[in-house]
Amino acid sequence: MYIENQLALFEDNQQKLLAHKNWTDSKITILTLAIAGSVGSKQINNKQFFADVNWIKEQSGWFSTIRNQPYIQYVYAHYMQGDKKVYNRIIQNKKYLDQHKLKHAIYSHLAAPLLLNGQEQKQASAARELYRAGAKKQIFLTSGNDISTLVVLAGRYINSPFEEMSITVRLYYDELRKENFSLGNNLQTMAQFLLWQSPTYVDHLVTYCKAIRLHLEQLGVVIKSSMYPFIAILALKQVKDHELETVVDNFFAIRGNFNLSWQPAHAFYMAVQCFLNTCVIQNEEHQSLNQLLTSYMLCTIGGQTIISQQNLQH
Repeated sequence: MYIENQLALFEDNQQKLLAHKNWTDSKITILTLAIAGSVGSKQINNKQFFADVNWIKEQSGWFSTIRNQPYIQYVYAHYMQGDKKVYNRIIQNKKYLDQHKLKHAIYSHLAAPLLLNGQEQKQASAARELYRAGAKKQIFLTSGNDISTLVVLAGRYINSPFEEMSITVRLYYDELRKENFSLGNNLQTMAQFLLWQSPTYVDHLVTYCKAIRLHLEQLGVVIKSSMYPFIAILALKQVKDHELETVVDNFFAIRGNFNLSWQPAHAFYMAVQCFLNTCVIQNEEHQSLNQLLTSYMLCTIGGQTIISQQNLQH
């Protein structure tokens, strides 16, 4: 019943967003926002949401990134929910990221809402140190694509040894490669997610990831590299076999929805997020893991979509 309610909420949110879709919006960005709202049990207030979007545009210069990227406007409105102070905080957070040389036309805008109240400067500085240390270990993979994940991890490990953490990420990456996970940015994000458990290497996490992937395949799930970070989340939660089977049942139920049938990563995200929402223990650790998961969907996948669209236009 829970998954049916989530799908109904998704449909409602998507229809509200599509009703105001303009020619610059892609269907996949609408899909991303609708899912993010539904898994957070948020019903989009059509009038308020688009009032916020219009207000955001009014605050932005004609040639600014925010003005010219509706998806960024939508993400900010998603966080605002009518509170203009939230927008002002997001803009200030973007300045903090810029000051610490995490400046990217798309990804830093999307990561700005992730800086936490009361420690924004420290978190931005820590994210920069994580980025710098990571670039030494993975110079060809470290990019704007990593900013949102590093911002969330920086909030968790503000005073941790960043060089050691970058070594841990590289070790996870290499060990996962040995288990035939495909190389690339999604594998790097997966390795970064595993850092959430501890700044130092945890032996069993790679074993968990391998076992979860195998079980998913046995249950009929075709694994795409975009799903790797979600597998990491399941490993961090030490998901049991019967829980994983529930995730898969939900995944196939979600993919039965026409609009989600062509985006397996979005459907899998929704299934994993629904699993997290039904976990008995809901504490700060749980909320932090939720933020990590949501940041990947809204910021990383959302940012990749925008950049792919830009490349197609040129």
